[in-house]
Order: sequence, then C-alpha cells, then structure tokens
Amino acid sequence: MMPVAEESIPPQVSSSPPHSADPTAPTADSEPHDGGSRLYAIVVCVFASLGGLFFGYDQGVTGGVLVMDSFLADFCVDYGKNSAEMCRAQPHLLPSNWLTF
Repeated sequence: MMPVAEESIPPQVSSSPPHSADPTAPTADSEPHDGGSRLYAIVVCVFASLGGLFFGYDQGVTGGVLVMDSFLADFCVDYGKNSAEMCRAQPHLLPSNWLTF
C-alpha cells in the first residue's frame, strides 16, 4: 500500500454556521422580526412605477403629436421659410431652426 501525501488531503470544512462575537445578534431561538411595514413597501413600489408609467404615456402622446399635420402646419411649415417637405424629413435632416421656436 502506498502512503498518501498530506498535501493531497483537502482540509475539513465545518458544516456549522459561524459564531458571532456579538451577544445581541439574533439566533435561531430568537423571535422573527417582521421586517417593516408591508403597506409602506407597496406604496413605495406603486409610487416608483408611476414614473415609468407617466414617462411611457408622455412618449406615446408627444411622439404622435410631432407627426400630426395640424402640428406641423402650426409650428413648422412657413416658420423661418421651412417647407412642408423639410418639416416631414427624417430627424437628422430637419431644419436647424425647428428646435428654436
């Protein structure tokens, strides 16, 4: 039989949880903590989600308005000698005075 080198034996790992030096730390025997108000968490989540909801609504409404013929006729065509074709161009081809109204 061949002897086993001590380097090849893995160290033993303890399966017990580490012990805390803090005597006031909660243990398995202590009562569970409720963790805070559930209503407060729901209110915070609803309030935070309203930002995304309003942002999406705003993008949907203003995105549709910017291509309406009535909007272009009132705010782009004939402003600074802009033609209807110039106002309906791709965003990178819009006239430079389009944003200065």
